[in-house]
Amino acid sequence: MTMISGITSNLISKLTSPILGGKPLILPIQDSSFKIHWATIYAGLVKSDLLTVGVSDEQVSVWKGINGTLINATQGASTNQPIFTPDAIKTSPSIKFDGINDRMDFAGNVFTNTSYTFFIVQRRLAGTTGSPISGVGTGNNQLDMIMSNTTLNIAHGSDGSTVSTLPAFTTPITRVISHTHDVTNGNHTYINGVNTGNRTSGTPDMAPNYNGRVGNRANGLFFNGFISEIIMYAREFSLSEIKETENDYLFPKYL
Repeated sequence: MTMISGITSNLISKLTSPILGGKPLILPIQDSSFKIHWATIYAGLVKSDLLTVGVSDEQVSVWKGINGTLINATQGASTNQPIFTPDAIKTSPSIKFDGINDRMDFAGNVFTNTSYTFFIVQRRLAGTTGSPISGVGTGNNQLDMIMSNTTLNIAHGSDGSTVSTLPAFTTPITRVISHTHDVTNGNHTYINGVNTGNRTSGTPDMAPNYNGRVGNRANGLFFNGFISEIIMYAREFSLSEIKETENDYLFPKYL
């Protein structure tokens, strides 16, 4: 890949890919705060670069991290492995979680800074309550992202939730969810570019003694739907940085 000249963005890298016939690509920069990136399609990488799947049913055992620390999401038990699904969201593939027992685990203290930002692309397939991503902690030192039929709750420790209202489920809707956490500035949630929830005070830091999960939380709440991409940074993004990542990278791929 070669850089296109004249780039002014600090977040977005514009490249051309010989694998994709020289078409320009727009990709998130892996700066010093970059923690995790899982995707089902990324630049010119093929599926085997991004996932470890079974031969027959395309069960996913490893969702490979596209980052310097190579943090992977894994599931060794075949009965709990989600399924790789081509062309699930727009023209992009996705990983399908069954809402019964599918989940993937990841190690690493990715949420333990005084601030962080994450982006997740998902499409639920039912109105049942589930957790697309969560932190598994001791006591109240954990992250909970819980979708019910009509709400999205993103909670940090015991301090309450950043609550967003959702329309009651009728048909699947693709959502790009962006969320920032900062011990001083609080928490802010955006769904498909719209600010839907804020919590501006009393937000604690996360403790460093837990791992994370994709597809459920510690006491169940398995997510029923597709997840195509997750990006995490160990700092709070400004609004302009959120918009740039959404408008230049995520929205063209998925919305």
